[in-house]
Amino acid sequence: MPKITGWMYDYKYAKIHFILFTLGVNLTFFPMHFLGLAGMPRRIPDYPDAYSSLNRLCSFGSMVSLVSMVFFILAFTRGFFNN
Repeated sequence: MPKITGWMYDYKYAKIHFILFTLGVNLTFFPMHFLGLAGMPRRIPDYPDAYSSLNRLCSFGSMVSLVSMVFFILAFTRGFFNN
């Protein structure tokens, strides 16, 4: 951000965003490898109940990534308006 705008972002929010986003992406995509190995078919609107626990974990991971985007927006706007 400093090279583009000349303003520094809020380091605390940026660090929280990085940690949450890394955790969210790993929680979203890592269980999908196990779902594929277990035989879950792709691109279907309904899946068997045997895969529901890992699908819930993937959904939770995507929500964590969404929350991390809030911290990204906070870091960007605080850096933009505080300088």
